[in-house]
Amino acid sequence: MHIEWRFKGYGDHLFPLPTILPNGEYLRDEDGKIIEPPVPNSDSGILLKGAGQVNLWCWAVGSGELWSIRNNKDLPAEVRAAAVPSVNADNLVGHWNVFDIIVKGERITIINNGQIVIDNAYYPGLNVKGPIGLQHHGGINPDTGKLKGASSLVQFRNIWIKEI
Repeated sequence: MHIEWRFKGYGDHLFPLPTILPNGEYLRDEDGKIIEPPVPNSDSGILLKGAGQVNLWCWAVGSGELWSIRNNKDLPAEVRAAAVPSVNADNLVGHWNVFDIIVKGERITIINNGQIVIDNAYYPGLNVKGPIGLQHHGGINPDTGKLKGASSLVQFRNIWIKEI
């Protein structure tokens, strides 16, 4: 799948968001508490065949993360770590990004703006047939007229799906 996407903006306030480490765990302080600095947040995704999604967001880890795999504690640590982008290849909010998503059976590779961010990661259940969806979180805060928390003005264009 080839898809271009961008966030035109983000919610009406800064949002406490954890920093995801390369092993899939969260950055913690010396007492073990998750560190959640306030940052802008946009959150969307590309839903894959009813099995899960590829995240699009403004988190420090970058887009392409496989949330349901990283957070599945029943999977081995190396499988969860492979669901974390190896680099934040996102362009700034307002600029277009290009994803190429390659699925072969239960393996997925995600290329974001020409950089491999997920490399042949194991994704249990991805070999099924099902719909592909484009996700949009949030809405307008009626009190402020601005986007709520994790809302995003996400846009998609130039979507191609090719069987390989």
